[in-house]
Amino acid sequence: MNSSVRSGRILWLSPTLLLPAISAAALLASCSQSSVGASSVPGGAGSANFTLVSVSVSDQQVWQINRAISFTFSQAVDFGTVNLNTINLQELNGAPAVGDFFVDSLDPRTVVFQPVCPKSSSLSDAGFVPGGTRYRIHVPDEDTGPTTVRSMEQDTLKIGRTLTFETPTSTQLDDLFLDPVAGPPSPLLLPFSSTASYVELGGDPQNRRFFEVGSTGTGHLPAGFRVPINLYSDQTTQVVVVIEFNQPVSPSAENISTNRMFLQYKLESGLWTGVATEIELAANCTETGSQVRLIPVGVLPQGRELRVVISPEFEDLVGDRNIVQLDDFARMDSDFAQDGVGAPVETADEFLEGYLTGDFEDRLSAFDSPRADWGPTGLSASFAFDGTGGLGGEFDFHIPDNTDFVFDTNTTVLLGGPGGVHTGQQTAINGRMNVRDFFLPASSSMRIQGPNRALILASGTVIIEGHLSVNGSNAAQVSTLNTPHQPEPGAAGQGGGGSGGTASFLTTQVTPRGENGFGAFNAPNGGGEGGEGGWSPTSTSTNRRAGGGGGGVFGADVPASTVPDCPDQSIYGLDAEAGFVGGPNAFSTQDTSRQPPWGGHEGPSPFSDFGGTDDDFWGTKRKEFDTSSETLVTGELLAAHAGAGGGGGGDATRIPGGSYPPPNLVFGDSDKGCGGGGGAGSLTILALGDIVVTSTGEITAIGGHGSGGENTGGINRIGGGSGGGSGGHLVLQTAGKIDLSDIPTTIKGIDARGGEGGAGTGNTGGANTSELNNIRADAKHSGFPSGPVGTTGDDNPWIPTIAQECFDYNATTPTTAGTTKYVVRGTGGDGGPGVIQMHVGNLSSQAPLTPDILYPGAGFESTLASIVRPYPHGYDGTNKRWEDQLLPVFGRISKAQTKWIPLGGVTVAPGTAVSDPLSFLFQGTDAMTGLVLSSGGAVVPQAAILAPASAVEDPGLPEITGSHTLRFDASELADDLYKTNAKLLRRFDLKVGLRSFTVASAEYSTDGAGEYIDVTIESSGVAFGSEFGQVELIPRYFRVTTAGTVDAMPDSVSIKIEFQATVKNTLGNPSLADNPSTPEDETPSPWNTDITALDTVSGQAKTWSFLRYRVAFDIGVNGDPLSAATPRPSLEFLRMPFRF
Repeated sequence: MNSSVRSGRILWLSPTLLLPAISAAALLASCSQSSVGASSVPGGAGSANFTLVSVSVSDQQVWQINRAISFTFSQAVDFGTVNLNTINLQELNGAPAVGDFFVDSLDPRTVVFQPVCPKSSSLSDAGFVPGGTRYRIHVPDEDTGPTTVRSMEQDTLKIGRTLTFETPTSTQLDDLFLDPVAGPPSPLLLPFSSTASYVELGGDPQNRRFFEVGSTGTGHLPAGFRVPINLYSDQTTQVVVVIEFNQPVSPSAENISTNRMFLQYKLESGLWTGVATEIELAANCTETGSQVRLIPVGVLPQGRELRVVISPEFEDLVGDRNIVQLDDFARMDSDFAQDGVGAPVETADEFLEGYLTGDFEDRLSAFDSPRADWGPTGLSASFAFDGTGGLGGEFDFHIPDNTDFVFDTNTTVLLGGPGGVHTGQQTAINGRMNVRDFFLPASSSMRIQGPNRALILASGTVIIEGHLSVNGSNAAQVSTLNTPHQPEPGAAGQGGGGSGGTASFLTTQVTPRGENGFGAFNAPNGGGEGGEGGWSPTSTSTNRRAGGGGGGVFGADVPASTVPDCPDQSIYGLDAEAGFVGGPNAFSTQDTSRQPPWGGHEGPSPFSDFGGTDDDFWGTKRKEFDTSSETLVTGELLAAHAGAGGGGGGDATRIPGGSYPPPNLVFGDSDKGCGGGGGAGSLTILALGDIVVTSTGEITAIGGHGSGGENTGGINRIGGGSGGGSGGHLVLQTAGKIDLSDIPTTIKGIDARGGEGGAGTGNTGGANTSELNNIRADAKHSGFPSGPVGTTGDDNPWIPTIAQECFDYNATTPTTAGTTKYVVRGTGGDGGPGVIQMHVGNLSSQAPLTPDILYPGAGFESTLASIVRPYPHGYDGTNKRWEDQLLPVFGRISKAQTKWIPLGGVTVAPGTAVSDPLSFLFQGTDAMTGLVLSSGGAVVPQAAILAPASAVEDPGLPEITGSHTLRFDASELADDLYKTNAKLLRRFDLKVGLRSFTVASAEYSTDGAGEYIDVTIESSGVAFGSEFGQVELIPRYFRVTTAGTVDAMPDSVSIKIEFQATVKNTLGNPSLADNPSTPEDETPSPWNTDITALDTVSGQAKTWSFLRYRVAFDIGVNGDPLSAATPRPSLEFLRMPFRF
């Protein structure tokens, strides 16, 4: 802001009623200089000393986020000394307030700070942050700061001020904002306001035509001026309508919307209809009010009256609205293409995409392949595989026979070479193994350990005959007696998995409950909750039995195949469990009057509840692929994840005095809980060749088991058992196939279960040192807080009571031991399952396609359920089929698609209700297949549209008229299209003799002697020299480059381009109805490889309003294996011209 304040404003209420102007002085008095609540200090006007007399906000006052703060001094202020050092406004955390200072033009003693008014609907850009944010104002004086505000006489400030205020906690508009102007928002127009609404032309903010109120009370542009028609191809014709309002407006998304403010054009019938428009709140809380920009998208209807409409719902900062629609304050007429006598003629435009921004990239549509790379260098075939094959591109890593190889994700030295022979070595750092082929023989194993996720990048094949694991570590049972001063550490997670919580972690006093397990990458409190400690004043050890720790959580619980609404209890680790309660007579350490101690809750999920489990994965998928309901879903995880550790078990304590906590740690009176099981880790295998798991191969990411707490007699487990770690994250992705065909259907070749909870009462219900293979029955929750031990009762009261069908299922579902159990006191909860992902290019088995996963047994996808647990993401274990397809991030094929491109009013003809015919142009692809035409490794050039018989050195045209300009005889053009809009010649090829140039711009002109096309080549290129030879102007509808070479297109690649169009619906949006019989919403055209097929449908011209295209790159057409050296083509640009 500057130091002056505008004083003229007008409120628009109706075409004939205008209210008087409101002065800026009144505005300032209303929002910043009221004496109500002002903070005053000694030293008023007339004092010999320069002092701060008052501040308009009082100490501890609640202050609206747009409300200005005024600082009144005893003398006129030198504004050059005002800044955030001399008048400091900041949050208590140090973040500065954002806004502007200015001097009140009516009182030079007063400095005003105007906070920035929000333009974002979230209010995140407000100068004063809402939500009860506390601010500190400090105006230092000569005793409290190195610099101060100075008077015009350069006196330093003798008395300053420090105070605090806060913003409203309310979300109500009239609480958050101060309304500086009474009444609803009204547009400003000439001659009543020096700041008036206008039309911005040609992308130049200074090229304006203002709306002015005429004799009829209607706002119009200057007489005789016609608005250009907003061509995509000609920036000089582009238009923005800017509406200035008399006051700030609500920045909410509902308010700044084309539902409340929009453009319309007038039909021949006299009715009005919408123009496709974007809306933007460009400025808010300015000296005059606010500014909204309306940006037409597409071509404006030619020769029509246009208007801006403000609906009655449009509101100011505090919700004030107009009672009627405003629609006669901004009227204008559009131009039209015409001949020399003013008659309408055909013209043309084009949409040219240079991929410099992603404005028109459709990121929401579902593809059956990775996305092509859309960026500043063009649209390129993607290949997001950054493996190189290791040393020399031929580093094969073969683990020797009879070897237990440990791969540490910190650093590991790998020995290998061609064929696995040890001819060289390389170091894998941070878990990243970069090889050509990977081979694990049947007699060997590879265990992954360390804090980082593991990644195997194989530019060749991966063959797994042995056991490849990234399992969490198992907890050790408590094997000592009377050692409460020695913590029981949780087991380590591996490959990024979280560690289990430590039990009995306090060494000088009793530990109130087990430590919570750690989440992936050892995030604190991200694993299962520790079990509560138990205590008793008696010496009977069972009277103090503690609660068990909760299991870690990563993936979703697996439903039982026979009862899909119930979790699978046929084996441990397919559902996450809370720890189990302690002894019935034990008191809780968390509530000393409560019995019994509770088990720890299962850990928090790394996923949010929003979206359910559909987005509980890493990457992108086609949900319900190959169906009419197919949608694209992006997973919540930003990278491969890992499992979480289980909670530690609670300690059991005897307190003879009967009061918790005891004053001292008595070794003989404490029985320790067990440390939690470690979370399984993260393993991602990315291969260009096949990933093969043979009949002897296994890939596992199983959570570490918990174990039992301390014993007092025999193995009775008085200390709480610990929670199991969750399963980890297995990601298999290949440009070839995942071959599981040899895995026996009787084993789980790929397993990411959680670990079993530690044993409780009587060493039963869970895992212990001698039991890691589920030879005992697993405890089950029932949700019944009371009942006979070992049947249906004794559960944590916050466990939901299970449904009857689940109760019946659990009661009749034996574990591997052939028995069933319910609550077993002191047992730790099982860790939940991990997440398994399989990414391949094709999952469909519909002919002629074959799936890229080879299944075991009979080879059907249903058999996958028998060899993988939990089921891979996207696989329906109940119906035993794929529902969703996880997309690979690399592969032969990659695709891109534009958003719907508004054509605007191209079919609206001036002066008639008859629709103007629309036709499209495109060349360079096969009309039947859509493939870019190529031959001999190069793109086939198009025929010239201008090829004069005369050479450039001959007299007459064509001739070089400047260092970068050449003139043609326009009468020789093969198509008059380029006369009506010469801008369509941009990026065409200009050949002069043996040299080739790129057209940067072109202009058509005529005089009495002839008509001309002046073509200017790119200034960044080589200028014309002593050119000679024939001249040709060659169309370019796109430009292909490969490895930086223009027009290079190896035989191994193909590019397919298709087009689709649709009409607008009643809301002016693209019509996307699935039912073609619905007249209001038509179905889009089919995808066409020949764009001219869109010119007519069933012999009739269509009034299309939107167009889009899609591109498919295939970098393996000839079947050669993919590698880092595989050529990848790009499109530098693509254009779609159209006549209307």
